[in-house]
Amino acid sequence: MAAALRLTILALLCVQLALSDFRVGRSIADITGQAAEGLLYGYASPEQDARGLHTRQYSRAFAFDADGKRAVFVVAEITMISQAVHTEVLELLAAEFGDMYTRDNVMLTPTHSHSAPGGYHTYVMYGFPSEGFETLTFRAAVDGIVKSIREAHHDLQSGQVRMSAADLTVTSVNRSPFSYKQNPQSERSKYTFDVDVTLSMVKLMDNKGDPMAMLSLFPVHTTSMKNDNHLVSSDNKGYAAQMMERALNRGKFPLKGSCDVIAAFAQTAEGDVSPNTNHARCEEDDSLCDSRTSTCLADKRDPNLCTGRGPTGAKKETEDEFTDTEIIGSSQYIHAMVKLCRPAMGYSFGAGATDGPGVAPFTQGMLKGNFIYDRLVEKFFPGSRTPELLECHKPKPVLLPTANMQEPYPYWQPEVVPVQLLRVGKILFLGIPGKVTTMAGRRLQESAKQVFSEAGMDVKPFVMSMANSYSSYIVTPEEYTVQRYEAASTIFGPYTLNGYIDVVKSLAEAMVKDENVGESSPPPDLRYPDEARAAPRVDRLPDGKNYGDVLSDVEEEYHRGDLVSVSFAAGNPRNNLLTDETFLEVQRFDDRLNDWLVVFTDAHWETRSPCWFLNMSSYAVVEWKIPNHHYTLGQYRIVHVGHAKYPDGVVVKYTGASSVFRIVPTPPPTTTTPEPTTEPEVEPEVDEATWYSAKRSGPKSDEQYAEDLAAFFAQLADTKMKLRQ
Repeated sequence: MAAALRLTILALLCVQLALSDFRVGRSIADITGQAAEGLLYGYASPEQDARGLHTRQYSRAFAFDADGKRAVFVVAEITMISQAVHTEVLELLAAEFGDMYTRDNVMLTPTHSHSAPGGYHTYVMYGFPSEGFETLTFRAAVDGIVKSIREAHHDLQSGQVRMSAADLTVTSVNRSPFSYKQNPQSERSKYTFDVDVTLSMVKLMDNKGDPMAMLSLFPVHTTSMKNDNHLVSSDNKGYAAQMMERALNRGKFPLKGSCDVIAAFAQTAEGDVSPNTNHARCEEDDSLCDSRTSTCLADKRDPNLCTGRGPTGAKKETEDEFTDTEIIGSSQYIHAMVKLCRPAMGYSFGAGATDGPGVAPFTQGMLKGNFIYDRLVEKFFPGSRTPELLECHKPKPVLLPTANMQEPYPYWQPEVVPVQLLRVGKILFLGIPGKVTTMAGRRLQESAKQVFSEAGMDVKPFVMSMANSYSSYIVTPEEYTVQRYEAASTIFGPYTLNGYIDVVKSLAEAMVKDENVGESSPPPDLRYPDEARAAPRVDRLPDGKNYGDVLSDVEEEYHRGDLVSVSFAAGNPRNNLLTDETFLEVQRFDDRLNDWLVVFTDAHWETRSPCWFLNMSSYAVVEWKIPNHHYTLGQYRIVHVGHAKYPDGVVVKYTGASSVFRIVPTPPPTTTTPEPTTEPEVEPEVDEATWYSAKRSGPKSDEQYAEDLAAFFAQLADTKMKLRQ
């Protein structure tokens, strides 16, 4: 192995959790971060600021006990599990439960939504895209995860764990098939598809055989919502979880703690797996993008002209991205640390993936750097481009040598990361702290399975991407050679996967032999950096209005399938995140009870709550998409709840309600269309290629792109994001 591998092992506790004689527990808790005045995380787009709420985010926890030996598995609807979140959660659990729940037997995994608030990372490379640290979002994530674990702990009861599986062949595609084809044909021939199409469902049952919880294991990026979306959303996996919980809890109110059955849709090896099943296409003519570089003829240096398309084929900025999301959505334990090449990001990292393209002139598949950009990096970060680092990462051309970029902040990316094995009966979770591509995941799973098979033990391994921490991507050495986005973002070099396989095999062998592994130093504790932004300003009202007053009211009547919209004079949603509560309610009047009943909240997929700031005053828009089928006719109203900050600094709760409106039967379609009395105005057709030509001033030169990169570094030097030195 060209790269030296150093293992630092945390701890090993060998515990057999047999499939019988289990106690199982489950819980769900709100972890929604701030829905305004911050950036959504995942696409790393500075233009994707949060402007309201589509759905809330939740943490779902599963607790297991066998003869007093515990394990906890968590699925959190956030983009990643940061080292800071992981450390804080474990610290709070230790304060409450002692040594019952530790880094050895607690696995935290994210769904990887790209429409969730950021601000909880403390490594510079992952903190900068959210403009730094946001305590509100960090605390919401940590406290909600801990709450879900606490409640799952108290929910423990006699039960069983079962597993079933089914194939989903139209839900995902490989977004880097050119990279996948670099793997040996002999290996590829073992598999029918270039993605893992098997959805495995782990079922927690009580001692009567009734369902308590469902845990889905399936790889697909949560990028159905594009980078032009500005509403906090749990994306396709959140939609799937919500729809299953509503189906399994008839007559209950899901997402508010009254569910008998909870459902989590966890992320597995999704590094190169996209929900954009219509593939990556060029914006100007819908043709397929170049398979190697993901570029288009209009400008082969601009990755933004090539974007992934979901099942509807929709481009950005359309209602169909919500539809795409709905379509896609429809213990033994052991812990270790691994260290390989020091971190660095390649040139194609700047191109982004087709799910959310990056910036020009970077494209996927770049195997050569540019001396202008290299000199620029050396100017801002003197001495960072060391021969040892550049040689270690070959054939990757290094753009950002993050390991050596100590100014203006240290700790750009992790150098020591956690690897965890957690076994519940035959189910073996491999906690890997990065996004693992399909073939890389298959190799990891096979390596673990082989160790157990040789010991006469049957296990079903699952790679859990981004577990407990985050360190970008993990690809196979063959995929690394062509340097598409995933390979350029494999920060520990070409032998990253080999290192992880060695660690997984050594931990599996120790688990089989019931051996302990020595303790070592954890990663650096970088919690509690300075805030990225100031506290919310004093709210201001439009002239003559009070908070909660209606600014734009509803219509008198609507039909099924219509969109109801109302706006209110509002306070900043950062004043109070309303954790476990709601910013809105859709209420139906019940004639029998002579009272208003809540039928939808801001947690439901059918509602949205954008918020806007104009002339220092803010207003909230509440939208409700009336379901098309089987929905009750009658009287309804929409209620908005919020908090406003007054000049004396006091934050006060307020409520407002729309006028009453009715849902009435949809009239039958008319059979004839009356002739128009006047010729309608027709917008002149504009050819898309002409529009792009007019909009764009032509490809930039290397010097112009270098100026853009210099501006980025200057912005970084001036940013308010400060990490603990």
